[in-house]
Amino acid sequence: YIPVQRSQLASVVDPLSGLMIRSGDAASVCRRTLPLYDGWSRLDLRLSSAGSQRVSLTGYKGNAQVCNVRIAPVSGYDRNSNGLKFLQGQTIELWFAPIARPDVYVPVYARIPTTIGPLTLRAPSVTVK
Repeated sequence: YIPVQRSQLASVVDPLSGLMIRSGDAASVCRRTLPLYDGWSRLDLRLSSAGSQRVSLTGYKGNAQVCNVRIAPVSGYDRNSNGLKFLQGQTIELWFAPIARPDVYVPVYARIPTTIGPLTLRAPSVTVK
């Protein structure tokens, strides 16, 4: 087990708010590393651009920014975890679309590799209340 150090908790975000990306430039959505901490594990999601895709959801029709994501564990995990070892060798695909404002992007599609096949999640709609 790799313990979490206090210094590793500076400037981290929780996974939910960390996946809400604010960017004035759609092309820069995927040019970043997201430092996440879920209360147990500290990891970085390293995003890189993979283009864009047209999406049509209730509440939004337009382009989504496609990001390839690599997981980089930092601490708070079992170094012998087979699941984590598997994910470190894989690329997750996340699509981000703007909601509410043109500079706030949220995930609308995710494709996550698993040992039994990919897990695909799609948002049917986006709304802000």
